[in-house]
Amino acid sequence: MAKQRLQPADLTALADRLDGLPGEKEELRQLTRQAHEAAADLRDATASMRSAVAEWRQLLDTDIGDKVREAITDQVAAGLDGYKERLAAAVKAGDDRLTKRYDRLIGALFGDDTDRPMEEIMGAFKERITDMELGLAALIREVGPEMGVPIPPGLRR
Repeated sequence: MAKQRLQPADLTALADRLDGLPGEKEELRQLTRQAHEAAADLRDATASMRSAVAEWRQLLDTDIGDKVREAITDQVAAGLDGYKERLAAAVKAGDDRLTKRYDRLIGALFGDDTDRPMEEIMGAFKERITDMELGLAALIREVGPEMGVPIPPGLRR
């Protein structure tokens, strides 16, 4: 195999590349220094955090820690009690609004006043639905065969 000779243009590009290497080397050294400094800062921050956690644990093991724990527990309990009360009130208000809307709807459907007990209103509603079903069944029996609509077994006499 014959050796290829480098052309002058190749030699110039290679020389330019070699001239740039010391600058890149210095830049890499600077980046390495910065990384070492950042690692040292991180180690210092970790040590500070561990120290603070240890101090907090020691504080919690004292009478002051017990008082702090009790105060936090009392505040959380009071907050939860208030939350439960507000939640119960909101659920009741929503339930009342829904019941009133339902009563008005039923009253509108039957043309009745909503002062009647719910059992009476529901009974009247069921009677009207039954009447509508019977009327629909009679209509299907009467007109269905003419229109090619099969009569369901439950509607046959």
